Amino acid sequence: MFPKRLLLYIFLLTSTLTGFSQPKLVFDEPSWDFGTIRETDGPVFHRFVCRNEGDIPGIILEVTSTCGCTRPEFSRKPIMPGQSGVVTVTYDPTNRPGTFSREVAVFTVDRKIAAKLRVSGEVIGRPKTPQELYPVDCGQGLRIDCEYHSFSNICHGRTTLTEIGYINLSDRPVTLELRPKQASGFLDAEYPRQIAPHEKGVFTFSYTLAQDASYYGTIQEVLELLVNGKPSRKYIYLHGFSVDDPSSVDQEKAPEWQLSKNIITFGPLKRTNIPVKQHITISNTGKSTLKIRAIEAPVGVECSLQPGDGIRPGETRGISVSLDASQQEYGTWSRRIILIANDPLRPVQSIRLTAIIED
Repeated sequence: MFPKRLLLYIFLLTSTLTGFSQPKLVFDEPSWDFGTIRETDGPVFHRFVCRNEGDIPGIILEVTSTCGCTRPEFSRKPIMPGQSGVVTVTYDPTNRPGTFSREVAVFTVDRKIAAKLRVSGEVIGRPKTPQELYPVDCGQGLRIDCEYHSFSNICHGRTTLTEIGYINLSDRPVTLELRPKQASGFLDAEYPRQIAPHEKGVFTFSYTLAQDASYYGTIQEVLELLVNGKPSRKYIYLHGFSVDDPSSVDQEKAPEWQLSKNIITFGPLKRTNIPVKQHITISNTGKSTLKIRAIEAPVGVECSLQPGDGIRPGETRGISVSLDASQQEYGTWSRRIILIANDPLRPVQSIRLTAIIED
């Protein structure tokens, strides 16, 4: 392999001797379709052949890829005028079922892109093991496919549900209990109390809030899994926000809110009991009154905006956010205020708060 200094010297020397002469690396096939390949067959590769149609030697300095699944190989040996060089691109389909299209860029010693090469195809995935399909081990042979689910928005007047898959890999039946450690009171959970050997199925979790429900804000559950009567040390976490049903609002006459900023930086603060205030504005650019449904602020934070406040169409409201540093721990501090309103397109907004709490 040629040292980089020697390659650069060859390039500068040939450029000086030939004036404005340039190498010209041309790839006859800049793209290659592998067609259908199987994940179990392992990596595949293709050799891209280039010709130097210029009148001085061409040198490939680097070939880059944006994905670790695609690995290029090449020689830094000068490609003389009229001769050919090769760039080999290898694609690894491991854990990448489905269609793919990856690009690599070929750079010459002048650090210009000489060509962009692309490989594509479709990977037939290998059958996954039960351990891969159900990665959370709850003990006693019981496994589930995930521990956390975000419902995003839970709309009044609708039923919102999700499912979490389970499997019993043991040769014995197991009993199951989901014990609430944190409960909203709105959750309906359906699951078997006993699971047969090698049985698989789903736990179903759903929320149904009435159209005229008065609760708005965070809904969160923490459910501990007890297997054969013993804590498994595994938990299922469910999270969402209770909001208005967007279909109940005429979109053409709906409110629309804009915050002047979504980050408030308090900077360094002494840990005293004197609150420090910052200010932002909220504007209603919609066609009807914006109604504030809920405000969730962390400990030691006060917001002048209150649930039930209304902002008329075209109005801009200034609000203050105060932080009591005496109620915070020393060091870097970061929290969020959650705001919920009747904007059907964006019912939830958050304001990130940051500070450095000092002695």
